[in-house]
Amino acid sequence: MKRIWYILTIVLISAPAIAQTTAGQLLRQGMYKEDIEGDLKGAIIVYERILSRFPDDRKSAAMSQLRIGCCQEKLGLNEAAASYRSVIANFSDQTQVVKAARVKLARLNGRGEGLSTEEKAALVDYYIKRKYVDLMSDLSADGSKIAFTDWTTGNLVVKDVKSGQITPLTHKTWDESREFAYWKVWSRDGKRIAYVWYGGIDSAQLRVISVDGGNPQIVHAHPGMYLQPKDWTPDGNYIIAKLTRLKEADPTEGPGQKVVRLSLSSGSYEILYAVDGMARGTECSRDGQHIVFGNKLGDEAVGGKVYLYSFTDRSVIQVPGLEASDSPCWSPDGRFVLYRVMTGQGANLVALEMDKGKAVGRPIVIGTNLAETVRRRAGVTNEHLNAYLRKSEALLLSAEKRAMESFDEEFTANVLDTAWDVLAWEGPNVYGFSSCGRYSLSARPGYLRYEPDPMTSLGGNPMFCDSYSYWYYPALVLCRMFKGTQWCLEAKGTIRLLSGADNQG
Repeated sequence: MKRIWYILTIVLISAPAIAQTTAGQLLRQGMYKEDIEGDLKGAIIVYERILSRFPDDRKSAAMSQLRIGCCQEKLGLNEAAASYRSVIANFSDQTQVVKAARVKLARLNGRGEGLSTEEKAALVDYYIKRKYVDLMSDLSADGSKIAFTDWTTGNLVVKDVKSGQITPLTHKTWDESREFAYWKVWSRDGKRIAYVWYGGIDSAQLRVISVDGGNPQIVHAHPGMYLQPKDWTPDGNYIIAKLTRLKEADPTEGPGQKVVRLSLSSGSYEILYAVDGMARGTECSRDGQHIVFGNKLGDEAVGGKVYLYSFTDRSVIQVPGLEASDSPCWSPDGRFVLYRVMTGQGANLVALEMDKGKAVGRPIVIGTNLAETVRRRAGVTNEHLNAYLRKSEALLLSAEKRAMESFDEEFTANVLDTAWDVLAWEGPNVYGFSSCGRYSLSARPGYLRYEPDPMTSLGGNPMFCDSYSYWYYPALVLCRMFKGTQWCLEAKGTIRLLSGADNQG
């Protein structure tokens, strides 16, 4: 009996103690788990118990909500920002706690983790406008103008995005010269454009021209060398370019392609670092101290990694983040590095804040399935895609019935022979360039000019983004069926393939 009485005594004493636990006592328990034991998940459970059991204890409830946010932030959870916002929205009478929540939320915002939906959308829009366009065109820093090649002449032109007005900066025709403007990059102040003036393997000049007109400056011209401009330094004195030797390599430079800093005043360059041929994205930071770039490693089939080059110590470090990432750029204010990450569901856009060459916080996904976003913004619908596919299938069937044993095509008539099938995209495209689906037999008699099809996969199915989610412009397909078990193709002319927006080469 004595033993039973002892047990009952403990029960009778302990039960009232539990019943009388206050919000303040629970709060102290949660703080002990958080600050002393380091049990953040256990602390969150205690704080949530306070919110459910003592909702009328405004002071304890507000502090519990704030502490939940602190634990979530320490755990690296995205929910931290929402918890701080909950304090601000639901406990306005607890001024000191609300003030603390505002400070913590501001710090999260500074690291990008508390970016609002609108801020994320603005960064996605900025990235798409600069990355999901023709790779040889370039949008000015303020987004008001785009530089590209007018493939009806080969000239470098500038288009005002708002008005649509096009201003040529070079002046020639195809009959006068087969040279043309290639890769273009705007200076930071929007007053100059660096570009390649391409005339063949032994004639690829890197030039700079003012948007106000005048003669271009030939910055670099060397037979067998190709300098592709990638960006300008903020001071406008140098161009960051990718160097490719088209003939024999210089043994003093080592193998592979190089990224160089080219002086506009002297035309000389210094090698900064080596890159793979599939490297995508090279951009100088706003303070001119770093270059962010993507680089494919070894035998990686998809994507690669993002790196940061420092002008101070000439080091190259990998930007911490996710695998299969590429095509980086800086955000407009220079706070974030934006880059794509390949997933099984497409390409996501990630933001990572950088401070003096070091990552702050962790990568934050700010946009998903970029390819679908690009199609939606361009107005490309499933109806467009299905109509194009049905037309391609119908053309294939009709072409089989009209297949010929042999044929000659001189392209001397103004009307295309009916044996040719024309498959043109009739839906919208991103910038409204006029050459999509256009061909000409009269622009130059004896020549067929048309835009090759860079976006159609086998079977005529349009794929507006390739496996890397790069955007391609809709174009034109010309096809002709011929039959027989023995045949040969005799080329009687020259096929010149030129990539680029408004391509009619």
